Amino acid sequence: RGFGLSNGRIGLGLPDYDGTDLKAELDYLATRPEVALDKPGDPRVGLAGASYGGGLALNGAAEDQRVDATVGIITWNSLASALEPDAADPAGNAAGRTSGVFKQLYAGVFFGSGATGPGRRPNPCGRFTPEACTAYQQAADPAGPPAAIGPLLAQAGVGSRLASLRVPTLLIQGENDTLFPLSEAVRTYTSLRDAGVPTAMMWTSGGHDSPFEATETQRIRDRSLAWFDTYLRHSRTDSGPGFTWVDGRRSTTRSAAAFPVPGTEPTRFVLGGGHRLTQGGTPGAQQLVNPPGGHPTGISSLPGLAGLGAGGGGGAGASLLGQLAIDPPSQAASWTSDQLTAPMDLVGQSTVTVHVASTSDTAVLFAKLYDVDSSGSASLPNGQVAPLRVTGVAGGGRDLTVSLPTLAHSFATGHRIRLVLASTDAAYANAPAPAVISVSGVAGGGLTMPTAPTAASHASGLVVGLLVALAVVVLLAVLGTLLTRRNRKRALHRRGSLDATPVQVRHLTKIYADGHRAVDDVSFSVSSGQIVGLLGPNGAGKTTTLRMMLGLISPSAGEAVLFGEKAGPGAPVLSRLGTFVEGPGLLPHLSGRENLHLWWRSTGADLADARMDEALEVAGLGSAIDKPVRSYSHGMKQRVALAQSLLGMPDCLVLDEPTNGLDPPQIREMRELIRRYAATGRTVLLSSHLLSEVELICTHVVVMQSGRLIYDGTVDDLLSRSSMITVQLAETSSHELERAREVLTGVDGVSAVTAPKVPNGQSDNQPDRRRLAVVGDPSIRPALLRALLADDIDVEEISVQRNLEDVFLALVGADATGHAVGSGGRPSRSADDLQPTSPGGT
Repeated sequence: RGFGLSNGRIGLGLPDYDGTDLKAELDYLATRPEVALDKPGDPRVGLAGASYGGGLALNGAAEDQRVDATVGIITWNSLASALEPDAADPAGNAAGRTSGVFKQLYAGVFFGSGATGPGRRPNPCGRFTPEACTAYQQAADPAGPPAAIGPLLAQAGVGSRLASLRVPTLLIQGENDTLFPLSEAVRTYTSLRDAGVPTAMMWTSGGHDSPFEATETQRIRDRSLAWFDTYLRHSRTDSGPGFTWVDGRRSTTRSAAAFPVPGTEPTRFVLGGGHRLTQGGTPGAQQLVNPPGGHPTGISSLPGLAGLGAGGGGGAGASLLGQLAIDPPSQAASWTSDQLTAPMDLVGQSTVTVHVASTSDTAVLFAKLYDVDSSGSASLPNGQVAPLRVTGVAGGGRDLTVSLPTLAHSFATGHRIRLVLASTDAAYANAPAPAVISVSGVAGGGLTMPTAPTAASHASGLVVGLLVALAVVVLLAVLGTLLTRRNRKRALHRRGSLDATPVQVRHLTKIYADGHRAVDDVSFSVSSGQIVGLLGPNGAGKTTTLRMMLGLISPSAGEAVLFGEKAGPGAPVLSRLGTFVEGPGLLPHLSGRENLHLWWRSTGADLADARMDEALEVAGLGSAIDKPVRSYSHGMKQRVALAQSLLGMPDCLVLDEPTNGLDPPQIREMRELIRRYAATGRTVLLSSHLLSEVELICTHVVVMQSGRLIYDGTVDDLLSRSSMITVQLAETSSHELERAREVLTGVDGVSAVTAPKVPNGQSDNQPDRRRLAVVGDPSIRPALLRALLADDIDVEEISVQRNLEDVFLALVGADATGHAVGSGGRPSRSADDLQPTSPGGT
């Protein structure tokens, strides 16, 4: 309600507004013949939504018992705890608390998004209900009653009605989210689990502060569908683990039966003297100032930017803004640990006990944990901060247990942990009155961090050298072949899938929004050691098929399976492919060599494993390899991109028009390289317009036309099936050539007649007005001659050839212009043209 063209009012997901709409929708679904019913008037329904829609999904399942299962994505438990943190303190420190600390910046963005609408004039309340508008205005006014917004916000979340939520619930929360942090999902998860409701929780990289990566989007989709398959369709028994999170240090995901992670051990640090977090020492006090008006302020996060620059989450330096976090020295107390002697995986909510005293009876503090690397650079994981407002601290003050942000973060060996308590933060409403606050450690207290058991990565990513060595030993035992050290991602990923077919395309289909069916139910497979040519005229769907296979675009139906594992955006199995699709994607200001080095380093593997010399030899650029790419010709860029696809000698090469821009000697060299590459048992799938090269190099071909598969088999079988008869005519006009074509088409035994282009490249794309190619058994040659002579058409020669180019043209039914027969002279629409070009390499 209230968004887009709706003339309703935004009610924050309250039952009287959005709940009423949902009830009407369920009533409507119960009348539809295609909807399954549990009983009359009760449709079989699952609800899923993200953010505001997630609130609707959870609230709707609690309000209407006809809902059978639900999935809430990056949403809230209570808007009170999300927008006014610390109002409901989970650590049990209710004594001395008033309201929470208003999340002013993000609340302003949230409220501002509904400020105006189509055809409406701006007004202070915008499209919000009067209750929501009044509560927000009071909360945003520093002089107003601080707790006015709390009761309304508490009603606008499932937290106030969890007793009514009794359907299986999956909670998916983003680690890069300062609007609805992980703690919001934890509160809902804990309550439902303790009540015996089937519940699972999944933490992902991404959230309101950074977009979900393609890999995460696919994981969210797959997990949600598995949840509904189990609890809505009852078609499977396993919906996935009880808890999963992103392990940033290993760039992978980990799972456990439940949250907190079983086996989690608390790691304790005692707040020592000075600025040290040590295992002992005498507590020492630090003083910090709250400036008049609460300004200037420290910076932890800004709406939508806490995950800026995130590359998977979890590791120090994963967030650009996290590295730019600012704590003015006079406004922060901090303690820093010694360097860690082993990696530590924090999964959950840390707590710290401190003593707080102030010149004012009320103090506002912002607690956070930094990751400090070996160079001293500090990063605030995902911009997360825990605000708290405490009273009764005037004079001698009192002890206080502070709940820090809920995190999934990996501290690497050699890094330090820094605890900071600050007096200001730009994202929140700060205390306006000036004060001096004293913070010290408490004897016997300190910082307690829930650290999960260290586990080996079960997917691609960076791992310690010992694990790589063990993985290589396993591979050697299975393969029985000496392998050089490989890309770490490839080495780990090969376990369990060594003998699988390299490429299996199963019923791939791509339909665009305008209804154009670019690829239509295409299936084929590529076995180890094969060199397979993917052929077809422009617009046949070749590149679209390759892009779906590589996870660059999502199919409308079907799937691609690589080495026994389903492919998709960012799938780990893609690390076993070397690819070159739709252009080089090189950085112009770097040299060719620097581009290759940079790309290889981004995989996390050692440069010694890249086999760089072999790749550079293939590129054949000589001294130009050390010149900026911006000075390269198209052919030079093409050669660097080909060398990039060969780095590390991957298990399968996927090449789209690899010889574009290469001269004849380089094409011959590439041909021999591919042959040697496949002779080792590796696989090549390539598309090319140079059919003579395909005939020389490929063992198999897959032919597509208008998005459909029309041939899949060996080159020899294709040539043997279609004998090509060449009819050489006397010099003639285009009209007479067309007359000859009509005569030959009418002869019994003729499958197709085409007009090839002028041979030997004498005229670009021009039809040969003296030759016709006829598909048919050689025995019909006398009949062809008789038919032509009977129509007074002079014939110079009739011969039999087996040439892939002619056979291909006959197979796809191309006319003299290369367009599909029956297109009325217009080229078939190219689905490839509908997609933007993408950098080479996957």
